[in-house]
Amino acid sequence: MLNSIFFYVISLCLTGLISTVFYKYSLFSRYFAGIVNTLFSLILLVFLVIKFPGVQSESVSINWSLPLGGFHAGFDHLSLYFMIPLLILAAGCSIYGTRYFKEHKAGRPHWLYYGLLVAGMVMVLISRNIVLFMISWEVMSFSSFLLVISEAGKESVRRAGWIYFITAHIGTAFLFALFFLLGTEARTFDFELFGRASFTVGRSNLIFIFGLIGFGLKAGFIPFHIWLPLAHPAAPSHVSGLMSGIMIKMGIYGILRVLTFLPSFQGWWGILLIILGAASGIIGILL
Repeated sequence: MLNSIFFYVISLCLTGLISTVFYKYSLFSRYFAGIVNTLFSLILLVFLVIKFPGVQSESVSINWSLPLGGFHAGFDHLSLYFMIPLLILAAGCSIYGTRYFKEHKAGRPHWLYYGLLVAGMVMVLISRNIVLFMISWEVMSFSSFLLVISEAGKESVRRAGWIYFITAHIGTAFLFALFFLLGTEARTFDFELFGRASFTVGRSNLIFIFGLIGFGLKAGFIPFHIWLPLAHPAAPSHVSGLMSGIMIKMGIYGILRVLTFLPSFQGWWGILLIILGAASGIIGILL
């Protein structure tokens, strides 16, 4: 399973790079990455759906020279539940992108940034180490910022892009604080060992709050939605669809993943999440 996912991630990056190198061949550049990304997304999607009933958790670890742990990736049912809609949207938005650029001019590295965005989200779902997770999170955030400012000649686009960039990295700061609390208590930066640590109620509350803010800024639910109504209209249509359809759901995934690290939950966490969810749904409709 993981080997197929790694191949998919590499293919996204390579097709984007090839499209960038051969940008002067406009027809090839416009269609190659979109079609290949769609094809590989659908192949992996079918593979996951077939394997879904009997899917088993698996992981792989590789020693590397970076501090704070090695390359540790894994796959479980929580990852699968987010991977399937990700692949559906990656396929649909990729093929739509080939049509979108019949009427709009694509920037030379557009498909490279697009591939990095999808690859970053995939790696977020399978990361099982703080370092790998944060690298993947930043690849996702920075590539989406570059896609939002595709038409940087417009003042409104630049403003939307920078607001998104700033809020995204405010969220990253809270994630660093979150993982500091988890890592120092568990004395490891590997996700699978966090569940063995004994967190006090106070520390658990801080972890939940930092996770709610850090991931909530990506999810864009009220009151962390300031960037969302600006960035999505500024991005190309297929990018906006990918961001609204699945990228903001990476924030929901992050909250759920953090909850799996904690030995017990507090009642007020659920109440707060219900209030925020209801407020986001109702106010989002009214606005």
